Amino acid sequence: MSKLVQIKIQKICIFKTASYDLEAKYSAIQLISNRGYFCSVTELGNLFDPIMYSPKFESESDTNVFLTKSKMPLGEVSWPDAKGDQGSPLYGGGNTLRIGRPEHPAFSSTGNIQNRAVGLLDLFHTGQPLTGDTAMRTSPLVKIHGNVNINTASRDVLRAMVAGTLVMDPKLSKLTSTIHDNAPTMAPPTIPLKLDAPKKEILADTIADAIIAARPFASPSRLALAKDKDGNEVFGNRKLYADQKKVQWTDAAAEEVFARAYQSATVRSRNFRVWVVAQSVAPAASPSSVTEIRAEVRKVYTIMADPGKRAADGSIISGTTHTKILNTRDF
Repeated sequence: MSKLVQIKIQKICIFKTASYDLEAKYSAIQLISNRGYFCSVTELGNLFDPIMYSPKFESESDTNVFLTKSKMPLGEVSWPDAKGDQGSPLYGGGNTLRIGRPEHPAFSSTGNIQNRAVGLLDLFHTGQPLTGDTAMRTSPLVKIHGNVNINTASRDVLRAMVAGTLVMDPKLSKLTSTIHDNAPTMAPPTIPLKLDAPKKEILADTIADAIIAARPFASPSRLALAKDKDGNEVFGNRKLYADQKKVQWTDAAAEEVFARAYQSATVRSRNFRVWVVAQSVAPAASPSSVTEIRAEVRKVYTIMADPGKRAADGSIISGTTHTKILNTRDF
């Protein structure tokens, strides 16, 4: 990020009453938590981002209808995704920070400096959020337990990281018609919909292939920029689903697959597997003769780059690091 960002988290309370509508909480435009802290740094995507940009539909004529007549164009049923390039004092985008789905164009610069909301993930962490110890949640030390190195993981491992049905939006649905119920309201008819990570042929293969094509990553946050062979960002993009813009989901659902990948990912490794093949060969009788292998030994070593003894603040003490051989076997 090219600018420092100060984030203020306000505690918001919801009071239940006798007439509390259970369905109403699933219709809220934002996720509200009273924990007072984040369990995942990807929750930064829930922060309200009042971008003041003029709305823009895929069709220029639809955009003109919306701006000049102040009504939803025929065939459209919801506010367009943030993709306009014109500032406006009249329209608030109604967006949250886009972490794990296509970004607003104003924050999607390329080149040496990339101004993306996802860059916030490189500035913050949540410590050990599931502990009841406040000091451990606010500690500067971040421990990595079993995270997968996305720079070396196999395709099947990457698929396993992101696979699974979306559950963050219990009212995830599919549009059945572009005609509004009880016109002129803006409530399109829908039916429940079940979605997974997008695929071409097998579960979650679209994302796995995009990650492999984009490697190496300097930071797990850069996963959000992975694109398919057609240039489409693969996380939180309705274009990659069969129903495309008919998919009706909340920001939390759109960003759910990315959150799974990010929470399970790292670009650092301390454990390695090394294969060694030692051969004894006879001197070649001539440059064209076949090499004669007289003996061969094959070993595989599981090793760990042990950081050694740490200082009281968790930092590594220079000179104490060493390599441990954890396991040796033939193969």
